[in-house]
Amino acid sequence: MLEVLYEITTRENSRVEFYFDSAVFLLYTGLRIGELGALSVDDVDFENNCVYVQKNLMSQGLKKKEFQTGGTKTLSSNRTVVLNPICMEIIKRRIQKNQERQEYVKIIILDKDSSYWYPLRGFIFTDYLFQNHMGTPITPNLFTGFFNNKTSRKGGSIDDMIKERYPKFTKHITSHVFRYTHISMLAERDWQLKEIMDEWGIKIPKRHLKSISK
Repeated sequence: MLEVLYEITTRENSRVEFYFDSAVFLLYTGLRIGELGALSVDDVDFENNCVYVQKNLMSQGLKKKEFQTGGTKTLSSNRTVVLNPICMEIIKRRIQKNQERQEYVKIIILDKDSSYWYPLRGFIFTDYLFQNHMGTPITPNLFTGFFNNKTSRKGGSIDDMIKERYPKFTKHITSHVFRYTHISMLAERDWQLKEIMDEWGIKIPKRHLKSISK
């Protein structure tokens, strides 16, 4: 999945890079998409290379200007996630891209006669780390739509391109695929179930723990 996405990123514009960065960050951190969307610069500890997960983006049924942040899914979901060098580079790149984009839009806004103004009329200024070219933070719909939109490029959707190259890949791509993969990677490194649950804010009913442990 990442291989195909990276190829598209290298030959298309920075809009695709935003989704590639989001996917890689989800893979290495195990964050939920709502937790990723709610991140701001204030949540990042650059000195200790970690991010504080304590918010969730609320976007379902709301217009993008009405998006807001609330608490995480459970109390145990409030956590500190240590970031590897790749994730730190992604954060720095997102900050730079966001700043450059907002400065550009501010200039365009001053010139309402510019031909560039109309496409940017819906732009919103936010402090979210993972925001697209219109300032909208990453959401489940944005993420899933990007992978499955069949009219976004020649050759069909990214999902189609992946399945054409890897016929055995049958999964429906959502943001949670990366969380599942991340947890599987931890299990392969001999992390115990309780450690994974505590570290990534996962709550599994007691009645299921016995069967899962087997």
